[in-house]
Amino acid sequence: MQPLHQNHSLVPNNALRSLIHQWCESHSTTSDLFRSSTSPIDRPHILLLLDRIQRDPANVDALSKLKSKARESTKNSRAIVDAGAVTVLSGVLSAPYPQDARDPPDKAWLQPIEEAIAILAYLPASYNSRRALISPKPLRSISWILCMGSPPGMMSAIAVLDGLASDKGAQIAIGSMAGVIDGLVAILRRNGNQVLVNSSLRALLGICLPLRNRARAARAGAVAALVELLPDTSGGVAEHILIVLELLCGCAEGRAAVDDHALAIPAIVKKILRVSDSATANAVGILWAVCRDSGRSSAAMRDRTGGLGLFGKLLLLLRRDVSPGTRHKVIDILDKVYNARMDLSSSPPPPASL
Repeated sequence: MQPLHQNHSLVPNNALRSLIHQWCESHSTTSDLFRSSTSPIDRPHILLLLDRIQRDPANVDALSKLKSKARESTKNSRAIVDAGAVTVLSGVLSAPYPQDARDPPDKAWLQPIEEAIAILAYLPASYNSRRALISPKPLRSISWILCMGSPPGMMSAIAVLDGLASDKGAQIAIGSMAGVIDGLVAILRRNGNQVLVNSSLRALLGICLPLRNRARAARAGAVAALVELLPDTSGGVAEHILIVLELLCGCAEGRAAVDDHALAIPAIVKKILRVSDSATANAVGILWAVCRDSGRSSAAMRDRTGGLGLFGKLLLLLRRDVSPGTRHKVIDILDKVYNARMDLSSSPPPPASL
């Protein structure tokens, strides 16, 4: 019941809308959200639009009409895929532009790219569509929209990446394309739009599963962007940030970036026991990875956590029903930071207030 201020841009969650629509169709349920006065698109009309797009990849009018039809119903989107739309749209993303191939196009050239990506976000993913899009030129265009597109365009680009990053080979290919990870990190830095931030976090989580992509993300500044977001977040957003940070700590570059950032350790310690059990486990995992790899002395590590109540929190975790892995990490941190290798059966009770 709070007012939406005029400077807040609202971004349609097309991916979620499509999932709801698919659920309604599979359960023979109708919704006013998806009722349309127009009849289902016929194949000749699809082929006509695709022919216009193929002849002129910058034909925004044809692209816009195809997008309008794709979002009307799942049946339309499937018919569009069956007509070979993915190959044609991949051609739009691969089209030559007036500038050097390494440079992003101007705003006028971004519009047809954004329209093509929006259509792809409505279409069901398939093995063949992934093969057509996981190549340098289409991924380059997706990275341009992540960096310079409108908020709805960025949402569509992230939705397409989510659909593509379905296996390790695809994740490596996406992460190796210059600009993709940088674009997702840039969205995190421009954190005014919470929907975009959440989507970017999920995309980073999928893309950074391969180890080499974690190093790329760390070099792109992902750790700093996540750490600076963390203090003002709670609930699911904080959980996602801590999951991605722990994932990035799986590589040396990620651990070094956390260790070097002045705000990282305090922000992570503050989330222990304040968000959820899973977030606490992730936070402990980050601290354990950094402590294990850090060249700092125990005294230096204690200075960084002084006044944050880390010692008391760790003792309290040992009294709780945590996983064996988390318990092992807590004991290691106590040993590394506080030189405390204790007999847990005789350890003192934790302080009443943390």
